[in-house]
Amino acid sequence: MVEGKRGIGGGDPNLYYKYVKSLSPGDKIDNFFFARRILFTTSSFLAHNPKIRNSRRIFTPIMDSGIAFLEKHSNKLKKDIFISSERLCETDSSFVCNSIHSKFEWEFSIFPLCRRIQIVTNNLPMIIVVMRDPFPYLRSKYLRTTIQRRLTGKRFITPTEFIEKQANLEEGNPGTSALTPAMHSTFLKVLQKNAFVKSIGFQQLLRSDDVFSLLGLLNEGKFAFKDFPRENKLNFTDAEEQQVQTEIKSALKKYRFYEDIKNSQLFE
Repeated sequence: MVEGKRGIGGGDPNLYYKYVKSLSPGDKIDNFFFARRILFTTSSFLAHNPKIRNSRRIFTPIMDSGIAFLEKHSNKLKKDIFISSERLCETDSSFVCNSIHSKFEWEFSIFPLCRRIQIVTNNLPMIIVVMRDPFPYLRSKYLRTTIQRRLTGKRFITPTEFIEKQANLEEGNPGTSALTPAMHSTFLKVLQKNAFVKSIGFQQLLRSDDVFSLLGLLNEGKFAFKDFPRENKLNFTDAEEQQVQTEIKSALKKYRFYEDIKNSQLFE
């Protein structure tokens, strides 16, 4: 068994598979490690275009074994399995905001993950999605993207460039850009084809005095959102954030996504 946060054999799929197959239902696992290395990495490969890269033959057995283990693990502990990552609703290009997708990119990795869960367990997975007012969401996404680009050595881009690049991704392959979750009703319809979806608004979450109940997670205790530690705030002033949001709205109008986003908005 290969364990630890260093990864599994430098990404060798055979060692991923051996690791999962070595687990027994009662084994204690590092949840973060298992999610990142077995579920997220594998679902990312399964999201590749099968006409260009045959990742499914290699990574489907790993994913299926991981899901089968989690189902047995869940039954053993008498607890549901909860998986959380915004990265599941990204592509590599939307994440760092490239102008075009790589030749392998095909869809968000949430979709192959949901499909394999349904096939392996014969149960429909549930997606809990918190949807934010699309314009503050895109502002926040832009600001975090600028940090991500800096960390990966990419040049700084303006809010207008950010929208232009995401618009190019969306036009080239609809449903694969940072604009996708901003189109609430359209995005939910696609999610609902792959899972049972529970959607709530970001403001509902902020005002909630029973967060887990709102999310549909039972037997987790009662907590108000304000009781949780605050997420690290980015180092931007309110004025800077407002200027970014103004530029984003203007760019959305320029690249003809403003009305689509506005008309599909369901939550604040």
